[in-house]
This record gives sequence, C-alpha cells and structure tokens, in this order.
Amino acid sequence: MVKRRINDSKIIKELRRNSRESIKELALKTGISSSTIKNKIKNMEKKGIIRGYTSVADFDSLNLIRAVFFIKGANGTAESLKKEKFINNMMHISNHYNLFIECIFPNIKEYVKFKNQLEKKNVEFKDYFVTEEIKREDFLANEDNR
Repeated sequence: MVKRRINDSKIIKELRRNSRESIKELALKTGISSSTIKNKIKNMEKKGIIRGYTSVADFDSLNLIRAVFFIKGANGTAESLKKEKFINNMMHISNHYNLFIECIFPNIKEYVKFKNQLEKKNVEFKDYFVTEEIKREDFLANEDNR
C-alpha cells in the first residue's frame, strides 16, 4: 500500500512538472515500468485524482490583468458566479469572507464591469490586483512537498 502511494506520488510529481511527458520518459525519471505507469495513470484518471492536463500561462507576458476577490456572500453567490468568463479559480474559504475568486481580465474596462456586477449582487467584497506572482503550481512537482 505504501509503495503504491509512493509510486503514484512520483508519477503525479513528474506530470505536475511536465504533463506532456511521454510514458517512456516518465518511466526513466521515476524508475517505474512503462506498463505500470500507463495503468496507474488510467486508474488515477478514472478515480478523478488526475482530472486533466493543462499548461501554466504567464499572464503578465500576455498583458492580462489579474485580480483577486474575497467575497462574503449569501447562499447561492458561488453558483451565480460560476459561469463568469473571467473567473480563473473560485473556492470556498473560512473566516469572515466565504469565497475566494481569482480573475483574469483582458483590460481594466472588464475588471470594472465585473466589480460593478458584484456591487449589484449586494455582497460584501474586497478586491486586489495581483502585482507579482512569486510561486505558482509547484505543489507535488517539488521534492520538498509530498
């Protein structure tokens, strides 16, 4: 059981580093056979442990505006915001605010529109611009965090 978890972690770690890595390359880097890796990945996808493969974009290079919102909303606030096209991440949080949203906007006009929309929903919120990304998408891709 422990060895199985360790192997799963090794595979996930490598996929977090580069999700386009071939099965052969994963086998070389992890020391796990190609057939085992293929089966483990298929099993983790089936269980929902691996939910997809993606790229990590550099929003600054794309001249996009990033903002985060801490929202104290009534029941249904998250549901009503789910389909907003500029929301990149949304999660329930604890404490005074119960919702955290990270948004990516193509320009300041869209940011202002979104903010006005929140004000119309009559929810309490704080918003901040992301001025610098210090660390991103590193968990389980780094030896230090297993």
